[in-house]
Amino acid sequence: MAVLRQHLPESANTNAFISHGGGATNVIAGESTVQVEVRAGDVDVWRDLKRRLLACFEGAAIATGCMWTHRQTEHPYAPIDTHAGLGKLWDANMEAVGRPVDHTPIFGGGSSDMGNVSQVLPAVHGMVVVRNSTAVPHHPDFTADAITPEADEAVVDGATVLALTVLDAALDSELRAELLSLQDAREPGPQLQLWRHSKVGKRLVHRHGP
Repeated sequence: MAVLRQHLPESANTNAFISHGGGATNVIAGESTVQVEVRAGDVDVWRDLKRRLLACFEGAAIATGCMWTHRQTEHPYAPIDTHAGLGKLWDANMEAVGRPVDHTPIFGGGSSDMGNVSQVLPAVHGMVVVRNSTAVPHHPDFTADAITPEADEAVVDGATVLALTVLDAALDSELRAELLSLQDAREPGPQLQLWRHSKVGKRLVHRHGP
């Protein structure tokens, strides 16, 4: 896996940890379990990376004379496909509450099943920053910043912008008709795997309001 990382595009990465590797120091484990996460901003790149990663395990098993199996432990998260009309409304409302929008494309932002939803229904996934915070998520400093007045302000502004965006979409007859048409066109039944057939080139892009 370490060698494979040298060949990955910047928008892809892999992470892993050994969740079971034996029970004693003086015994070679008869069985080990490795949990691996594969991320990519493009669906086809993700598929290819998963294939190459499994080949690493297969090669290691062949080289050591071991047996191996693999199984999916979580549902895959699709890239977010922001609806252009909803995105414009969100941006305008962010500006209206005094939060300038940063349009710089970024990769990342975490994993969310919101991406799967956006593949089958029109959606927007906005983000609001906590002013004066330089901490990164999943860090104790971010926990401390999340209980500040600036964090409360971000929550209120985010809720306000979301409500305004819904209202604007409802009052725009053309956009409302488009959204309802897309909703009606959604196929009935489970949609978890539909994103696998989505267009190539989608990126996980969030809009940030500083």
